[in-house]
Amino acid sequence: MSRKPVSQVIEERQDELFSIPGVQGFYEGAGDTGETVIVVMVDSLTEDLRKSLPDSLDGYPVKIDAGGVVRPLIKGKKSDSPEE
Repeated sequence: MSRKPVSQVIEERQDELFSIPGVQGFYEGAGDTGETVIVVMVDSLTEDLRKSLPDSLDGYPVKIDAGGVVRPLIKGKKSDSPEE
C-alpha cells in the first residue's frame, strides 16, 4: 500500500501543526539515512512542546528543528522586530 505524497500530508495537516503553540513552520526534509521526513520548526524546544508534537504524520517521521522565532524579511534585510 502506497502512502500519500509528503507535500499532501503537510498541506492536510498544516492547521493541526500550527495550532500547537511554538510551531513556526514545517517542510519536507531528509532524515539521517536519507528517508523523507517532515521537519517541524519550533521557536524553542521545551518538554511540553516535544510531547505535543507527533512522532510521525501519516507514516512520515517528524524531525524537530529548534531554530528560534521566524521573522519576515523586510526590503531584503532581516527584521529585528515582529512589528516592522
